[in-house]
Amino acid sequence: MAGVEYDAGGVAGATESREREALFDRLVERAVRHTEAIDREALCVIAGKVVWHVHLTIHLLADHGAPVDAAVLSSIVALRHFRRSDVSVMDGEVVIYSSDERVPVPLAYHHMPFCVSFAMFILRPETDSERSLLMAQSHTASTDSQIVDMDVENEPSKVLDIPVALLDPSILEQTLAHSSISIVMNAQREVCVLDKAGGVSLPYQVIMALLKDAALRAKELTQLVESALAEDASHRVTSVL
Repeated sequence: MAGVEYDAGGVAGATESREREALFDRLVERAVRHTEAIDREALCVIAGKVVWHVHLTIHLLADHGAPVDAAVLSSIVALRHFRRSDVSVMDGEVVIYSSDERVPVPLAYHHMPFCVSFAMFILRPETDSERSLLMAQSHTASTDSQIVDMDVENEPSKVLDIPVALLDPSILEQTLAHSSISIVMNAQREVCVLDKAGGVSLPYQVIMALLKDAALRAKELTQLVESALAEDASHRVTSVL
């Protein structure tokens, strides 16, 4: 489905590049193919004999952060924008029509999944004043986005680790992050993939808050893609004389 090459010098760099390449391939494969974004049954022309083969190639020109997000977005747009030749079956023979004979048809799809990546940082206050400030800020946060363990509010001397998530991180933020988490969702708020790479465990409040943010991001991307495709469709040929 997808392939990418990372250039790096030295053995250590080559090993890290292979790991990033494997992670990239795995996440894109799961986000685009395994989520059944495209209706594969609709690609069948004659059951058990003839089927359309769709090959998607991703060229990653530069990694400036969140490459999987960009790859999944571009893949979904490419698949939605693509038009295949129209066909008919006559006496068991498949007839493929050129664009001059019949208007090409779009691929049937089930949904549009999008990948939303977060860089996770763990803040550890070192003084009582910093703890008090963070606790005060946590009290003003909404219940839905509450990610602080309030069991420690009666123990001011206890170390309080505060998870902070950055949406769409840059390459520097990815490198410095304690861990990362990628969520593949659609506009219907269906969680297709949830992948966490390394780092400390996260409480469920954090996961739920990230899912809420990812759902909003997926809805925004869906509206953006639909608007762009509608604009493109207005300039397409819709009939052949």
